[in-house]
Amino acid sequence: LDNESNNLVVVTDLIDDLTENGNASLVCDGAFFHIRCACHILNLVARDGLAVINKALGKMKSLALTVKGSPLQWEELIKCARECGLDTSKGIQLDVATRWNSTYLMLRDVLHYKPAFLRLKTANRNKYKQISPTDDEWKMVVTVSQCLKKFYDLTVLLSGTSYPTAYLFYRGFCEIKELLDKWSYSPDLIIREMAKSMSEKFEKYWTSSNTALAVACFLDPRYKHKLVEYYMRKFYGDYFQIKLDEFISVLKDLYKSHATSTP
Repeated sequence: LDNESNNLVVVTDLIDDLTENGNASLVCDGAFFHIRCACHILNLVARDGLAVINKALGKMKSLALTVKGSPLQWEELIKCARECGLDTSKGIQLDVATRWNSTYLMLRDVLHYKPAFLRLKTANRNKYKQISPTDDEWKMVVTVSQCLKKFYDLTVLLSGTSYPTAYLFYRGFCEIKELLDKWSYSPDLIIREMAKSMSEKFEKYWTSSNTALAVACFLDPRYKHKLVEYYMRKFYGDYFQIKLDEFISVLKDLYKSHATSTP
């Protein structure tokens, strides 16, 4: 179900039904029964970040639509881009409402042509005055776009189909958590507001999914418990040993479950 609250109700009921009166057994008492879609979580968190620059984002979309919807305006933009010494082989991707990463790519492309858009506004003020971002809005978009690049890169990595991805999730999400914690103390008000909005959504999913992600990481023989312990020290400080012991307990239960079910 595409709703977190409904999912929790359904999953809780299913676990209760499957464990009622000992009729069935779930691995580790259902600890891995409900695993969220990592890329969907990144999508939700990134959208909360984009909401911080909603007004500026609307203007960026208008700029992209204006030049992409008119061959004449596109030629004018490319002419201005050449005058600014920009690489004109790059296009501008239009935003798709259901895909946050398309919004990021649109911002990236529009920012590439920023000097050309500024020159275009000067040459055709009546057409571009109302839809052009202010200097402060350009700065906000640059700042947020730089922050969201990590989300985009991780989404691309986790969406791969020609290589294993399970062991990548824990490290990737830990890096996101580190960034959100860092942004929460940024001197830039926009970044702090963005981090606050994104952290609320991120923590809701992180709390119930990090164990499963950590197990997948642990099963990579290159890391085992070292990487998990490294991030637990960072996130839990003096209490990391308690969390690590809880994780080791889950691993032991997982092994016992596997051992008893193997013929």
